[in-house]
Amino acid sequence: MLRGLLTYVIPYALGSFFPAAYLLRPHQYDWAAWVVPVSAVGIIAIAYWIWAQGLRRYSSVAG
Repeated sequence: MLRGLLTYVIPYALGSFFPAAYLLRPHQYDWAAWVVPVSAVGIIAIAYWIWAQGLRRYSSVAG
């Protein structure tokens, strides 16, 4: 359930729902113009940090 939430629901909301809602009702979703890009950058930063942690702990079988 958590995997489905993180894979489908949150990226859909950030990438589709809020931008479309802002275009259709800018007075109601005026905050989305700033919050969505900032949250996307934050999610990318967290994903990069997790990736870097994994690379630091990785050791090759051949090495």
